[in-house]
Amino acid sequence: FAPLLEVVWITQELHERGLDLMLERPKKVSLVDAVSFVCMHDQQLVDVFAFDVHFGREGFSPLS
Repeated sequence: FAPLLEVVWITQELHERGLDLMLERPKKVSLVDAVSFVCMHDQQLVDVFAFDVHFGREGFSPLS
């Protein structure tokens, strides 16, 4: 049995990395998106199920 998803708890370090990423981006992204990007990069994920254009701009491939 394979789980459908993995819960990633947001640590202070992950929160700070997401905040840094959010502040670096010239186009506004939310803190939630920025933390998601950091988590996804850490886990080397490429495909994403999202309708938010920011994920595509960040280099992820939206699933259709």
